[in-house]
Amino acid sequence: MVPHHKILQAISLVALCRSDGVGAVARFCADARVTFPVTLAEFLHTQVFPELPPGLEAWLRSTDAALLRDYRPMMEAASRLGVADVLGLGPDGAILALPGMLPKWRQDDTLRVFIETLLLAGVPTATVAADIQRMWGYPVDESAVALFGRYFADREYTEGEHWSAYLKCIAPSEATLKRDLMHQPHEYARWRMGVPVSMSNEQVLDRLISDAYFTERLLKAEAGNHGLRMSKDEIVRLKLERDTLFKALNAKQKLKMAESAGGGGDDVEARKVAETLKAIGLQYEEQTPVMLDDLDGLCSG
Repeated sequence: MVPHHKILQAISLVALCRSDGVGAVARFCADARVTFPVTLAEFLHTQVFPELPPGLEAWLRSTDAALLRDYRPMMEAASRLGVADVLGLGPDGAILALPGMLPKWRQDDTLRVFIETLLLAGVPTATVAADIQRMWGYPVDESAVALFGRYFADREYTEGEHWSAYLKCIAPSEATLKRDLMHQPHEYARWRMGVPVSMSNEQVLDRLISDAYFTERLLKAEAGNHGLRMSKDEIVRLKLERDTLFKALNAKQKLKMAESAGGGGDDVEARKVAETLKAIGLQYEEQTPVMLDDLDGLCSG
């Protein structure tokens, strides 16, 4: 189904127990800022009734709860589905009742997308709660973020057909943003969402080293023939990545030595960095790519 399937289950139960079921679905979906990827009837058939005992399913299918004003079966079904904490009763019958800050978060599109995206990217709820407090300036309970994630951002439903169904429910730009960040490092996802991320010097250098190293390998792979026949632009880019790699390794070596000198590092670790830098340097010196013009000259000679 979709990452927000739990809230859709709750809305479906409400619809079954009201005389204005279709209108209630539209109203509560608007309140929660969600959309069904299929018809209500299909959702009930595939996502609600299969999780209920036959007797309870029969009652919900055949009984007019709004007429009887008996909502105990609905609450039993809600308990079995795990959605009882967002359902309530109002003057007109069963209602969707989002607790705490959830209504505010759902109605603020910026905040809604912020929380959904970070949770779908796998950022821990405690970190998301702290980021909300930093960005919006009010204290946030981690349990509220966890509840939000359970109803609106279940990572289990983000692959394959689940993602295809989700695309029917959100704007294309929002889908692209979420998909781009779902498999990125948490710090990057948070930075893209506007959080002033702080990283240690070593983390930054490690990222630079890995990015430069794998980009260099990717450039050679895309060029083919082990990178022996590359255009001048490709070779310039290759050398730029190598230069970044060497500088980052050198900086990491100096960082380790500084930490060691100050009593906060490890001499063994510093030597390992130096040995790695030396080994990679020798490897690259042996594999310096040949310019096309030079290669043609060698062949003609």
